[in-house]
Amino acid sequence: MAMRKFSSLGLLVAFFICLGFLIPISQAATQKNLDPNASFRKTTNPLAEFEKVKKINNDLAIRHFTNLIETDPNGAVNYARRGKAHSGNRDYDKAGADYDKAIKLDPKLTDAYIGRAVIRLMKKDYENCWKDVHKVESLGGEFWPAFTEALKTGSGRDK
Repeated sequence: MAMRKFSSLGLLVAFFICLGFLIPISQAATQKNLDPNASFRKTTNPLAEFEKVKKINNDLAIRHFTNLIETDPNGAVNYARRGKAHSGNRDYDKAGADYDKAIKLDPKLTDAYIGRAVIRLMKKDYENCWKDVHKVESLGGEFWPAFTEALKTGSGRDK
């Protein structure tokens, strides 16, 4: 029994000795800023990196849906999806043309009306935006509340 108390006491002493050595080491590491990502954080703007990735993804999507459109020029959904990718790149004229083509091919495709309404809101074309909103509602679709509030505020009208 006496031996057991000694080894517990010895372990406790050893623990505190090690702790005494580790505290100064961790303080030195903090002072020297040994964060492996510190230089990356200082040189890289995370928002800019996100925008680059988003653009690359949208460009890939545009190429993909362009290939699908070449294969099936009557695929309304492919035009709507390519329009969304153009919109993501803030190329609203190309996006609008794709949404118009999708609507011409399938007048009941609510996603195309929704996408076109978003573009029209961005361009402050409130009158035509409201027309798209009403068309989506007549087809049984709906917009998210923040969108309709932004349209109401921008257009200065309720419906």
